[in-house]
Amino acid sequence: MDIVYFIRALLRRKWILIGVPIVAILCALIFTRDFIRLYKSSAQLSTGFTVNEQVKLTEERFNVYEADIKFNNVLETLISTKVVGLLSYKLMIHDLETDRPPFRRIEDQDKKAALLRNLDLDKVKVVLQNHLDSMQLLTSFDADEKKILELLKLYQYDYVSLSELLFVNRVKRTDYIEIQFFSDNPELSAFVVNSLCSEFLRYYNSLWYERSNEAVKTFANLVEQKRQELNEKEEALRAFKSSQGVLNVEAESTSQIEQIASYESALSEARRESQALALSIEDINKRLSNLSTSNRGLLASSSTNTDILTLREQINVLNKEYISGGATDNQLLERINNLRNQLYTKLEEANGTASFEGEEQLGRPDLISKKRDLETELAISQDNVRSLASKVADLRASVGSYASKEARIATLERDLALASQEYLGAQEKYNTAINVNLASNHNIRQTLEGQPAVEPESSKRLITTALSGVTSFILCVMIIIFLEYVDVSIKTSANFRKQLNSDIIGVINKLNQKEVASENIFSNKSRKSENKDIFRDLIRKLRFEIESSSKKVILFTSTSPGAGKTTVVKALARTLSLGKKRVLIIDTNFSNNTLTLEIEGLLPLGAHSIESNLVGITKMIRASRIPNVDILGCSRGDYSPSEIFPEGKFISQLKEVGGQYDYVFLEGAALNQYTDSKELARYVDGIILVFAADSVIKPLDKESIAFLEKQESRFIGSILNKVKRENLN
Repeated sequence: MDIVYFIRALLRRKWILIGVPIVAILCALIFTRDFIRLYKSSAQLSTGFTVNEQVKLTEERFNVYEADIKFNNVLETLISTKVVGLLSYKLMIHDLETDRPPFRRIEDQDKKAALLRNLDLDKVKVVLQNHLDSMQLLTSFDADEKKILELLKLYQYDYVSLSELLFVNRVKRTDYIEIQFFSDNPELSAFVVNSLCSEFLRYYNSLWYERSNEAVKTFANLVEQKRQELNEKEEALRAFKSSQGVLNVEAESTSQIEQIASYESALSEARRESQALALSIEDINKRLSNLSTSNRGLLASSSTNTDILTLREQINVLNKEYISGGATDNQLLERINNLRNQLYTKLEEANGTASFEGEEQLGRPDLISKKRDLETELAISQDNVRSLASKVADLRASVGSYASKEARIATLERDLALASQEYLGAQEKYNTAINVNLASNHNIRQTLEGQPAVEPESSKRLITTALSGVTSFILCVMIIIFLEYVDVSIKTSANFRKQLNSDIIGVINKLNQKEVASENIFSNKSRKSENKDIFRDLIRKLRFEIESSSKKVILFTSTSPGAGKTTVVKALARTLSLGKKRVLIIDTNFSNNTLTLEIEGLLPLGAHSIESNLVGITKMIRASRIPNVDILGCSRGDYSPSEIFPEGKFISQLKEVGGQYDYVFLEGAALNQYTDSKELARYVDGIILVFAADSVIKPLDKESIAFLEKQESRFIGSILNKVKRENLN
């Protein structure tokens, strides 16, 4: 469907498009005649959400999303039941005061005025004032408070009544919030917006301080908890050190390691001394064995042996003194080392490095005595080695225990450091919360107070009326276009060609059969009608197409019943008869013999089949009421043409009869439901398919058209019938 079609559809319904808006305008005028002109008062709040005028405690940047959330929170709080409820209490207290005129009065004749007589107004004021001071709402669970709520509703000070006339919104792209209220009293409007701002600020401040104090209290509890945990960690570390007798694990461990090194050095010297003594005893044993084979004696001086014994005794005494002193006296260690060097020198002299004279002079008794002395010294030296080795082992074990103590102490110190860090973090948050509470108070302020309006607001009655007319007009247009869009019937010849891609030989407008009979259309006696004239001209165009086709025996059929085949056949027969053409109409629509009934064809087909009737077709033809038009009727029944017409005999008789007429028109049954038209297609020269403009193209219709197109030269084309006059063009 194109735009032109929709425009024409709207023009066809122009009276609807004119009438409905007029009715809507009249209704709007009637409904708005009692509109009360209201007075508006406005107030403004500055939030400070987009302008940072506070003392900056952090480097936090401006967040648009966060500011938007804050604005939404404030807007919801302004119109909340809490704030509006406090406002209503304040309004009610104002009207109950006797020293100033009330904003609204309740007339005595009002049936609800009895509620006032059952209430103690002084008590009501006290209750409202208490709830206003404590910022608590009335509850309907209490009988007395429920009556007060009814009183508020009676005065139209309840939440619903106030919310209907209260408008709160953010001024676009600014930091301000605008509060507007409309009422029939200018002082009431100003009082509402100002009181709403004051009650909101009071309620919002209480929430702000409550939340801030809760945050400070929470962090204070956290600091105290972390302090206790820190004290517990410190006490655990101190108790462990005290139980182990350790003040400084690292220093004591270092001292133990140094003692181990000193004792290991002394142990090494003692082992060398023992080894030297063992070698000396072995040398004396060799000398004793030599004395058994020789009388020679040693020339070594007996004084050397005496010196060796003296040095060893001194070394043993000093060594025991050094060990008992904790092996920390460095001067004593140096004296022991000097004596050991002297002992080595004497031992070398005793082993033969000194010159011997008269070796034979040193006898066996002296060697044996010397051997005993050396064995004694060796035993002392070995005892010293064992003592030093035991001391080194003890010190090494002590160092190992210090390692486990050090690991335990490291764990405790790590826990202490973590507890200290958590305590400092909690303390920092606590300090920040205190600073924020002191320095970052919210910046919401009332920057514009509401004033009583001098003149009432426009009722906008004209705008409302005009808007109702425009809206109804647009709504009608949309409904008409929607109905046309969802209507998928053929309607026009253009739509027919688009949907079926088939030839169309003519269109016929929809004719009111009750007003103009088809047989009288071409009669001058019928009443003049423009619709009849159009129908007559279209039938003449169709007559021209049939005459141009050179077809004599023509079958008129359709895809669905009710397409108007009978009207088309009768009208064509009539217009051809005016041209002195003889026309024979054969009604073969056995499912619906309307053509026979309208033209009153006698001796119909079906009641007497051609095969059993000896008279043949010629005897069954009757003259109709239309001049030069004869008809062969049929009776209604459940049979097909092949059951009525024997194949060879019908063709021969049809040719015989057809020679007496200029045109023979056959009407067949619907193709989608019956096979009658398909059986008749082989007997005719041409086929014309009739469609109704108010029908919808279905898949079966396309199959039927495909069958006719296969008939090649027989298919003349289609006729679009019942086209509305406005769709002809």
